[in-house]
Amino acid sequence: MEALLSRSLLRASLALATLSVGVTVFGSWAFAAGNRRLSDEDRGRELYDRHCLACHGGGARGDGPATDDLVSPVASLEGVVTEDNVDSFVDVVLRGRGVMPGFEASFDKYDARRVLRHTARLAAAAPPKPKPPVRQLTPPTPPTDPTDTDSGAGPETDTDAP
Repeated sequence: MEALLSRSLLRASLALATLSVGVTVFGSWAFAAGNRRLSDEDRGRELYDRHCLACHGGGARGDGPATDDLVSPVASLEGVVTEDNVDSFVDVVLRGRGVMPGFEASFDKYDARRVLRHTARLAAAAPPKPKPPVRQLTPPTPPTDPTDTDSGAGPETDTDAP
């Protein structure tokens, strides 16, 4: 009886140990998979969507959904921020400029570069903004005189002239 109890206890201990190892390995894998670091491109997109999209819009043109409620116009970054000049705008993102707030409390200079690279890609990839239709001016038509009987077929000729 004691041998049976000893074997049962051994089996239970072995099962518990196997379960513990399995939970530990799976838990570590699941934790690591859920906490993977985003790529620079994904991090830039995430920060842009969270902090910039409302004002600068999906194409970085300054036409975001919040612009209707703002007093000052929002700058279009189309053709302004490019992959070549990202570093020159880091300070603007961190400290702000004009009515644009700074985001130094939200992210560091590396994240600012990620946001700016994403902004440059947006501005470069955005389809051209449609131009408003140009109104063609036509010359005014002269008023017609209801008493005028001339058909307008050509210059007047006098057949009775010598």
